[in-house]
Amino acid sequence: MLIFDTVKKIVKHTSPRPATVDVKIVAAAKMLNFILIVWNYQKEKVVRFNE
Repeated sequence: MLIFDTVKKIVKHTSPRPATVDVKIVAAAKMLNFILIVWNYQKEKVVRFNE
C-alpha cells in the first residue's frame, strides 16, 4: 500500500493536466517495476547471505 501511495504522489506532482494520464500511468508502471526489481534483488541477497 505504501508503494501505491508513493506512486500516486509522484503521479500527482508530475503533472496536473488530465491530458497526460497515459504518461502518468507509464511513469507509475516504470516506478513500480523498478521498485519490484530492487526489492527482489534485496530479497535474493538476503537469501544468499543466509545460505
